[in-house]
Amino acid sequence: MKSLNFLRRIHLFRDFTDEELRDIAPILQERDYRRGEIVLLAEETSKYMYIVKYGEVKVVQSSKNGRENILAFHHSGETFGELALLDGQTSPATVVAKEDCKVVVISKEDFYRVLLFNQKVLRCLIEILSQKLRESWKIIQALKYTDAETRLKFILINLALSDGVQKPEGTCINTKVTHQDLAEMAGTSRETISRLISKLQQQRLLKVDAHRFTLLDDPYWKDR
Repeated sequence: MKSLNFLRRIHLFRDFTDEELRDIAPILQERDYRRGEIVLLAEETSKYMYIVKYGEVKVVQSSKNGRENILAFHHSGETFGELALLDGQTSPATVVAKEDCKVVVISKEDFYRVLLFNQKVLRCLIEILSQKLRESWKIIQALKYTDAETRLKFILINLALSDGVQKPEGTCINTKVTHQDLAEMAGTSRETISRLISKLQQQRLLKVDAHRFTLLDDPYWKDR
């Protein structure tokens, strides 16, 4: 936990010196979560800020009809919960461990006492929250489409842009997503997503291997 290498990978502490990183290490607490375990309930969002040390979590929101919609994924080194600490409001979403993971938490008291008035932290917070706002706009854009196929394509493209690696055959999305994950992101059923993925595979536009999706290098994706 006290490893400076881990702290250096966190955007929030990007500009800290080694001495400054050692100073904040005592306020960081580690928690372990198993796959499927709730990391953060909506009513708890104004108590802590969270950093994913390893593993992956997903942010989900339940609709009025009981369907769960995935709003975001957070990977190693990424933070969540900072906005609620700033405005004191809870968020209508729950964070769930997508796989076994270790999460670092910073209490509201320590956040205000140690971090909030640090100019380096404030500058990075603005960058982080601006990026998250852009990601929210993308989700809204995706959900405005009336047909599930267009929503799925839009989601895959945005995942490739945010977490994709260019390979000879196309862009591989690093985030592991299941058909159910994509259904919850697109606001449709898993059966519909499975049918659409099969169609894209038949058209040689998409490759799927162990829950990793590759957008094959085709003008179709570049035109979107």
